[in-house]
Amino acid sequence: MEDIFDKILSKIRELCIKYKYAIFVIIAISIGIYILDYVRQDSDVEAIAEYYKRDDNVQMENETIVVHIDGAIVKPGVYELPVNSRVNDLINMAGDVTIEAITKNINLARYLQDGEKIYIYKQGEEEIEIEGQTSSGKININSATKEQLMTLPGIGEATATKIMEYIKAHGKLKNIEDIKNISGIGESKFANIEDLIDVK
Repeated sequence: MEDIFDKILSKIRELCIKYKYAIFVIIAISIGIYILDYVRQDSDVEAIAEYYKRDDNVQMENETIVVHIDGAIVKPGVYELPVNSRVNDLINMAGDVTIEAITKNINLARYLQDGEKIYIYKQGEEEIEIEGQTSSGKININSATKEQLMTLPGIGEATATKIMEYIKAHGKLKNIEDIKNISGIGESKFANIEDLIDVK
């Protein structure tokens, strides 16, 4: 048994001596491949870090919205607010409403949408619809944009699209209950939005 083992060791030594240059080349190639792979991985990490850095910059640019407020307000004008600001935040930024303002039907808790206009009516002033919004601050389902519809609780992009397509195909809704005829809007979802919508 020992003789066999000695023969095997002897054979290995002979091969090492005979092919020592080839072994060195193989080792060198292996080291080179390892170094290249390490450099590539390091580059990938840098590329990923740069991607998320750019993504963070985009998010920072989109962290504000611009909204116009007019009517019975102390300082009417265009204001820049943080994303997810509410109507009440805008009114406070604009110096509050004037003494003639009609506010009982304004939904102060509604989220603002970038680019929208809020109009605060004065007592005795005729109602004018402003880009999908009634004087009460509610969303006019018949004329609202997709973005305005998506500010309603439980209404995502798909449902907002269905609402607009339904109105285009069947005409304007005659009352807010008609919205339940649209696929995806049942009693539960309707209960969440009925105080926030109108069909004027």
